[in-house]
Amino acid sequence: MSEPHDRNRTIDSPPVPADSLDSGLTAGFAKPADPLATTDRVPGSDSTAAYHPADPPGAGAPARDLPAVPGYRVLREIARGGMGRVLAAHDLTLDRDVALKILLPGANADRFVRESKITARLPHPGIPPVHALGTLADGSPFLAMKLIAGQTLAAEMKTADRPQLLRAFTQVCQAVGFAHSRGVIHRDLKPDNVMVGTFGEVQVMDWGLAKDLTSREITAASRPSELQTLPNVGADPNQTSDFHESTEDQTQAGTVMGTPTYMAPEQARGESTDARTDVFALGGILCKILTGRPAFVGKSAREVIRLARAADLAEANARLDDCGADAELVALCRRCLSPDPTDRPANGQAVADAATAYLNGVQERLQAAERERAVAGAKAIEQRRRRKMQVIAASLVLVALLAGIAGTTVGLLDAREQRNLADGRFEQLTVANANTETERTRATQNFGTARTLILDLGNRISQIETGQNNPKLADAARKEALDKAREQFDKFREDQPDDVGLKMQSALLHRFAANTSRAQNDYPAAIVAYTAAIQISEELIARFPEDRRLSNELALTLSDRAGIERLLGKLTECAATVDRALKLAERPRGILLESSHRRTLAIIGIDQTDLAYTLGQFDETARFAVRCSELWDQLKTAPASERLYVDPLFAAMAAHRLALANRELGKTAEALTAHEDAVARMKALDGPKATRDVRFWVCETRRERARTAVAVPERRAGAIADLAEVIPLAEKLIEENPHLNFYKAGLASAYLYRGELFSALDQPQPATAELTKSLAVSRELLDRHGNLSKSILIRGNTYLALGRARAAAGKHDEAIGHGKTAAKVFEIALKNDPDNFHHRRGLAEAQRELNPPTK
Repeated sequence: MSEPHDRNRTIDSPPVPADSLDSGLTAGFAKPADPLATTDRVPGSDSTAAYHPADPPGAGAPARDLPAVPGYRVLREIARGGMGRVLAAHDLTLDRDVALKILLPGANADRFVRESKITARLPHPGIPPVHALGTLADGSPFLAMKLIAGQTLAAEMKTADRPQLLRAFTQVCQAVGFAHSRGVIHRDLKPDNVMVGTFGEVQVMDWGLAKDLTSREITAASRPSELQTLPNVGADPNQTSDFHESTEDQTQAGTVMGTPTYMAPEQARGESTDARTDVFALGGILCKILTGRPAFVGKSAREVIRLARAADLAEANARLDDCGADAELVALCRRCLSPDPTDRPANGQAVADAATAYLNGVQERLQAAERERAVAGAKAIEQRRRRKMQVIAASLVLVALLAGIAGTTVGLLDAREQRNLADGRFEQLTVANANTETERTRATQNFGTARTLILDLGNRISQIETGQNNPKLADAARKEALDKAREQFDKFREDQPDDVGLKMQSALLHRFAANTSRAQNDYPAAIVAYTAAIQISEELIARFPEDRRLSNELALTLSDRAGIERLLGKLTECAATVDRALKLAERPRGILLESSHRRTLAIIGIDQTDLAYTLGQFDETARFAVRCSELWDQLKTAPASERLYVDPLFAAMAAHRLALANRELGKTAEALTAHEDAVARMKALDGPKATRDVRFWVCETRRERARTAVAVPERRAGAIADLAEVIPLAEKLIEENPHLNFYKAGLASAYLYRGELFSALDQPQPATAELTKSLAVSRELLDRHGNLSKSILIRGNTYLALGRARAAAGKHDEAIGHGKTAAKVFEIALKNDPDNFHHRRGLAEAQRELNPPTK
């Protein structure tokens, strides 16, 4: 389903870009094409192409004994441990760099397979995703995982300061806490098994010793009472090892596995383990951060194991006493390192909560100290603030001008008026600085003047629509303006922590900035900004639970975030976020305007509609779409001052979604009626001054109407004419907005539908030409913007249609090749977006094309 126009975001809001899709093998019509090849051959071409990316700059020389791994080009060895080695490689199918983990001779293959399955069950940003589990020529397994660019936490500890390490530690605890919530414990947590990425992201690695506590139980009768086997004297106590091998499950009691220096006493004794065993290891990591060494230190693994078994923490406690850290932090470390598991925090999330509370407390103490200094030095503060306000006011003139570049909505000031307003505010500030009032009064006036200026600017930015001249620059200008504005608001929130208006506006600006970053394909920045907006809103609701305006704003922010989750293929998370947003929106509206209440419900209804459509729940899709249409139409009767220019646009989109649902339900007549309604509504909004969103939706509604018309023979000629007009409009939008990927997806779909129409009219050659154009556009889309779920769906459907067109032309070998390619595309799509009904259906259709039922 097409992406809706958010109230403050453009329609083009794709998921986080992954590695480019089509590359690696050969592509063509005469044989099965690689589903994601770098080139798309035209009919009759005999050439093939293969893409082999170079090693990353600065990579070391490849090792001489690199294994051959099917489907991958092995580049070099990254690391080697006691049980396996990690290799950097290039995935030839998906054209991306990955890490391959392979076993060393004699290592436990069953545990290796278990690691892949356990890790695959832990979809968390702090746990690297598993891409594939395969088999080498000698029958041993290998594991393909995300390649992390960065260094280990152990290396980070040599250069980073304590606050940086504590933030990384908190992220480790959160990832481990998530695993604990899924019944999985790591059992080998240490700094060497944590990667810190280039941008500060943290990944908990090496789940080879992980244990699934839900898999099966070991009876007490089967447990050895004491472990007698110890490692050799010279064994490295910092290396992961098996000190006793069981003939059965490697996780059962009596087996010591892990790294001695971070090992909990019960783990060292071969007793049963649970989440609190990992908590001890987290305490060891924290001990290393605070004191420079882990909980247990010795010359050999044998010595360290004996210390761990005896829970001999005297030396560690002495170091903690002398480390100079805050008492609260030291106390947390001691709790985690408690010899008795029942005295430790229950799980990783409990440790994360405690660490977060400490870091927040530090920030609050710093702010309190700052306020005390402000009270003690009013005159000095005023002077600094006066200079600060002058700089801020000057920067806001620039921000207002940048906002002006982006254009304005109906009823807003143009760029010149914005500049004049900013100049006028600056003059007021200058006059205020010249006042002869007391120092404190003058500082307050200056602050109030600048605050008003930022509030006014924030209100304008919140409604900015991009202009028609060089929209790419306009989008960049809007992002810069929003970034500057929310930066200033965050500074003022620190100075005025009790100012509710500032906090509300700050939350809004973070949400608008997130939507703008999302439109520009900067997904990490968007996620960070959404998180900030949600956090601020939650803080406000906690203080003022009865203020419905606050919960309404949070509901809208959650709705925006749900859109990203859906596009990322995180449909379970998306459903939970939409449900939370709806519960907030359905509360009694209190002082909230009736029109605002209905609008929020309708916006969330759009999210419900899109989610149901993606899941293949088409009856629900139709029901939600009807409800949305009713809510949008009710807004027509709202007072003129409460109507928004986007209301009729959203109403048209609701009619469009109803048409798609009816088409999927086989109700062609009802679908065409809804299509006509949507097209008519969009036509009323179109014109010389129409925004690019309106122009995009004109293309969307007419294009989908044309596709539905394929089922009605007498309407097919009109549908081709419809697409003949839509395609130039879509091409013009792309020419003006080359950075917006959803416009390219719309054009690729238009070529696909036109090809399908030509096939329905028994014109295989024109059909092949149009479908080849669609492949070219989707190829460019994937190369420039990554593995977008929508783009892969278009590509898979295009290969399906191309196979049918070649079969109609008597080119059966080519048809089979394209059918195989389509199946491969949908298989890859389902790995990224497993709950997407349309990917599953595409794969089923491809399989039917390749294996038609016998008569």
